[in-house]
Amino acid sequence: MTYITNPDKAHAFLKSVWPSEISRREKVLIVYLDRYFTTIGHDVLFVGGTDSCTMDTKIIFQYAIKEGAEAILLAHNHPGGILTPSRSDIEVTDLLVKGGQVLGVKVAHMIITRNDYQVLSFFE
Repeated sequence: MTYITNPDKAHAFLKSVWPSEISRREKVLIVYLDRYFTTIGHDVLFVGGTDSCTMDTKIIFQYAIKEGAEAILLAHNHPGGILTPSRSDIEVTDLLVKGGQVLGVKVAHMIITRNDYQVLSFFE
């Protein structure tokens, strides 16, 4: 059981559960959290290619609701090591935050690389 209350704790947790290592393919991992931001599980939801991965917001929220999450931490890697978010990263983050507000699910979204991270949104 891990409390994820800030981006540094989120990054440490993500590094501990990331499949294989920060691989050559983009992956999207979801961490389910309770109302106290305690982890209750995690899954790899999507796997893409070397420079992109499609995130389906409906599937993300289906999993979150099925797991009873009150908050979710989404993370995806940039295999090339560049932390700069793409326009698509920014757009999907906006959709997720807005969708989460409607459903009562808090959303955080981070980009991670082997050694660093970039926060696109964190719990407010």
